[in-house]
Amino acid sequence: MLNTFKKRCMLVVSSQQFNATGGVGSSTMAIARMLRFDMGYAVDIVMDKPPNKAHKHYVEKMATMCGIYYPTNVLSYNTHNNIFSFNDSIPWEQMVNFRNSIICALKGKIYDLCVIQTADAIAPIFHLELYRYMNVVYYTHEYSSILDTVGNKDSVYNSAYRPWHKTLMTLPNVIIGSQSEHNVKELKTKGINAVCLPLPITEPELFKPNLSVKKEGVLFIGRWEDRKDPKNYVEMIKRTGLPARVMTSIKSKDKFIKAFNENNITDYIVEANLQGQPKVNFIQQCKVCYMPSKEESYGLVVYEAVASMPVITLDCYTWNLHHTWSQHYRINKKDLDKTILDLYNKEQTPNSLDECIKHEQSITALWNNINNYDTCIKAKQNKNSFNEAQMAGWVYDYLNKIEGRDWSIEDWQNISSSRETYKFTHTKYHTWYALNTTGFTPTNEPEIKDRSKAITKTNEFNNIFDIEELNYTENDNEID
Repeated sequence: MLNTFKKRCMLVVSSQQFNATGGVGSSTMAIARMLRFDMGYAVDIVMDKPPNKAHKHYVEKMATMCGIYYPTNVLSYNTHNNIFSFNDSIPWEQMVNFRNSIICALKGKIYDLCVIQTADAIAPIFHLELYRYMNVVYYTHEYSSILDTVGNKDSVYNSAYRPWHKTLMTLPNVIIGSQSEHNVKELKTKGINAVCLPLPITEPELFKPNLSVKKEGVLFIGRWEDRKDPKNYVEMIKRTGLPARVMTSIKSKDKFIKAFNENNITDYIVEANLQGQPKVNFIQQCKVCYMPSKEESYGLVVYEAVASMPVITLDCYTWNLHHTWSQHYRINKKDLDKTILDLYNKEQTPNSLDECIKHEQSITALWNNINNYDTCIKAKQNKNSFNEAQMAGWVYDYLNKIEGRDWSIEDWQNISSSRETYKFTHTKYHTWYALNTTGFTPTNEPEIKDRSKAITKTNEFNNIFDIEELNYTENDNEID
């Protein structure tokens, strides 16, 4: 018997961000888990490029929950990167790749919700008019989207990108979702209507305390980059003499080790690309977390850590105003060392676990409210197309059997706009349609013929990089 779902969500994210170490990748997994297991959605990941084989474990874990889709004939980003070597601009090639990947996902599936994790995927989704057939949410992961710093003098983007990004953020029928009420208020001061859609916890096991673990060390989570201010962390460790415990990316690991060695710091552990239980264990073994970041859209690390220990941030920055946990200490720099030492030397490590659990339990209801927003335009079905002559079947088979031509977006739109006449039932990889007046149930799920465009089983990931079209260089893997 097929495992079926009543709703389907398209979760759009760039290949560059589809990994366990970055905030977007961790959030993508958390949102997918919530949609799949708490809200009853079939979930599809849609990317601009094939997933990076360096993150194979993460991709395979995601493939157990979701269908994963990407374009076969990928446009290279080399030319774009060479033209914009110092200031990035509008990524046309990436948008075309997103469009082609979206078309791949639409073939055989009808959607109720689209959550966009990457701003440059908004345009292809909008020009395909998907907002007429499903609720479309753009989620503000990037701090620059909230603080409106895109394209200013300190931005990685040139001035042409600023009005482009502003247009994307104010398109009609696109819901802007953000992590907190603080962000929502900030966005509204810039003329952007937003709704609060909190992020679920990345690793649910973080909310299951390990009372037997021996706690030791000051935790830092993040890459070695100026925005995270890792030098501040290293300097604090040197002054206080406390053990350093760092969770970072592979590229940043050696930079932390070098900084510790140069400062004669010997008690340190630096781990890279942790996820799942190893990540949970590493966090729960620490006594205090210090997050000196200058800019964050939310600061997910605070939420991940505060259930297990006190978290310290600096009051010279405003991003941390989201976090009102009792064990979040927003302090002045001059009080840093004393505060950390006082908290570290407490016999019983305090935490905000009960507050976090209560917050987590409220998140699903807020995401369910998306269905109450009147943003999805009810599209009308064209005549002489998909109609009541079609009693029941798989959307994939219907589109494959169109005579005399390939299927078009209008064919998909006609099916998707027939919700008053048809009931849609979803499996992990397909959508079944049946007239409301019939009792037909889905059977004999079709096999996807163009499998190079979708990871449909976990073990298929082992083979996708053997396909000639998908061999790409390390440098061509991402837009800087």
